[in-house]
Amino acid sequence: MAGKLRLYLLLLLLKLGWAQEHRCQQSHFSCDKCIQTGPECAWCSSPNAKVGCHTLEELQKAGCTDVYNPHPSIEILRNESRPAQIETVFMQPQELSIRLRPGRNQTVQLNVFMPADHQSTYVTLENVNIPPGLNVTLNRNTVEKSGLIEVLVDAVQSPSRNPNMAGPWFVYVEATHYLQRVKLEIHLEFHCDCSLNREEISAACSGRGARVCGQCECEQPYVGENCQTEERQEDPLVVRGNDSCRPNPNEPLCSGRGTCVQGVCACHNPIYPDDINGQYCECDNSKCPYFRKKLCGDYGRCECGRCVCDEGWSGEECLCTTDTTDCLARNGELCNGKGTCLCGLCKCNNSKYMGPTCEACPTCPGICTEYSGCVECRAFGTGDMVSRCDKECNYFSMTKVDTTDDLPQTGSGLSWCKLRIAEDCFFYFTILWTRFEKSVTVVRAKDCPPPW
Repeated sequence: MAGKLRLYLLLLLLKLGWAQEHRCQQSHFSCDKCIQTGPECAWCSSPNAKVGCHTLEELQKAGCTDVYNPHPSIEILRNESRPAQIETVFMQPQELSIRLRPGRNQTVQLNVFMPADHQSTYVTLENVNIPPGLNVTLNRNTVEKSGLIEVLVDAVQSPSRNPNMAGPWFVYVEATHYLQRVKLEIHLEFHCDCSLNREEISAACSGRGARVCGQCECEQPYVGENCQTEERQEDPLVVRGNDSCRPNPNEPLCSGRGTCVQGVCACHNPIYPDDINGQYCECDNSKCPYFRKKLCGDYGRCECGRCVCDEGWSGEECLCTTDTTDCLARNGELCNGKGTCLCGLCKCNNSKYMGPTCEACPTCPGICTEYSGCVECRAFGTGDMVSRCDKECNYFSMTKVDTTDDLPQTGSGLSWCKLRIAEDCFFYFTILWTRFEKSVTVVRAKDCPPPW
């Protein structure tokens, strides 16, 4: 019985291995199609390769030296330094870009630092409309005083080309009751890097086609591995030189991208259906602007060489969001009524206003007073905001220093403040307000008159 079971398992493994290899070989005609077929499929771009798409093991056996087999990658986009004195929860790094091939996963590690008087912090995930099958999970929600959390990003396998799945998709790791959060930007890889580097009129293709990812895309009527053979058209239905296949007599038949059949253009689409279309095959739906190797930034579709943007996006490359959420000031106005929201970002009209929502005004008389209540209650435990301090005053980070000489001296968006409080005492602090940071630095001791 045990022998039969071992034989059955062996046959099952062989069958699964054959199925993977067979699936890869069915997608041999392009690198993009190959890597979309399955995470086990790799592409050989070596010159005169006899095998295009196969498993990595089989390509290596075949002697392929130039293999495209994308692996997950992480790029740190923002990693602000840890403050010398932790006054609130601080996470590091603050922004990452993750690239995943469908069918793979990646673990992201984040450092969490907390003040000494914090026992634990509850960490949550906020997913912004990520597609079904892109799973993002925390393996630990409670973090001790200073610890490490891990985020698992798992991308499902997509068996076909689906630009709407490519992203980027955004997920935020948040510490409950605190404003600081970590931004994860997730991209799914559906395209090969080499497919963006076409060698037009390549010598390797006999000067009759483009070389893409190690293969020739031949111009009509040439065929063959190196476009070395002229394909003879013996079909009597083909009408050559038919003027109805071109917009005017000086133009090539079917814009040079198709064959004229009975006065109608049959467009050539060597990779994806309908990439070339139009009455005269004049439209190329693959010749639109790219951003980060994505056609129309992956926020639109290419129609006849121009991007048609998805809902919520605009611009020549579909990179301009129409979402105004990040432009809303605390008073509910766009850009505080002091600027214009362009592509989801505020452009302040007056040079004295700045910050992500045009609310920061270093030269205005009111910014120090606006912050004073929260700064006083958090720094000294006094003032009118004491009873509401924990609830309403955690919208900025705070650092304490010993003297006014230790306060930040210069910087865009920096305001200096000196305010009088009870008992004729003064206290000093600075406010730094930028797109990425709202922070306060305060002198830890009050400046009070002598007690006589």
